[in-house]
Amino acid sequence: MKLNRWQQGANGFLFKNLPIMFFVLFIFIAGVVFGALAIRTLDYIGKKELVDYLSTFFNGLAGKFNDEYQVNLWDSIWLNIKTIIIMWLLGLSLIGMPLIPGLVFLRGFVIGFTVGFLVHELSFKGMLFALVSILPQNLIIVPATILAGVIAIFFSITILKSLITKRPINFGHYLISYSVFMILIGGMMVVASLIEAFITPVFMELAVRLLIKN
Repeated sequence: MKLNRWQQGANGFLFKNLPIMFFVLFIFIAGVVFGALAIRTLDYIGKKELVDYLSTFFNGLAGKFNDEYQVNLWDSIWLNIKTIIIMWLLGLSLIGMPLIPGLVFLRGFVIGFTVGFLVHELSFKGMLFALVSILPQNLIIVPATILAGVIAIFFSITILKSLITKRPINFGHYLISYSVFMILIGGMMVVASLIEAFITPVFMELAVRLLIKN
């Protein structure tokens, strides 16, 4: 029964906040597009440095997949959790609410730039490597980031409406619910970091060995 109530509550929340969700999703997609287009702004030297780094990286993976190329689990967890903490704080601050879409945009920009560069320089091989190196953890990170953005904006708007209309709300109740949701999303980010640290590297090594042979 409790699970059903949680599901109904979550579905009701998402339905009521579809405009915010579509807005945040649009911001993320815009970030991906701008990130992909940003490849065109790189000069020859910038591209050459990235290609050289990529070549060294591939050769290192093909030769020996050692700790140098392993993702540090704790660094990954901290990076992802830090994003959620910043969003949580921005949602609390009200005046920081406009910065929340900026964080979502930045996440999309990084993904778009990385995938765009790999595909631009390596064509199909780049697309394959992007799939195995970026997709696994981002299947969780992207929805978690978008959901965190929606919840943070919703919380800010709720508090702002209360201040403008001077209608009191149970701030403590909203704050606890808001914080619990953000903690759950933080848990999703930890799972994504575990995938990035232990599963993605295996896919990367297999893909690079395949690409080097071909």
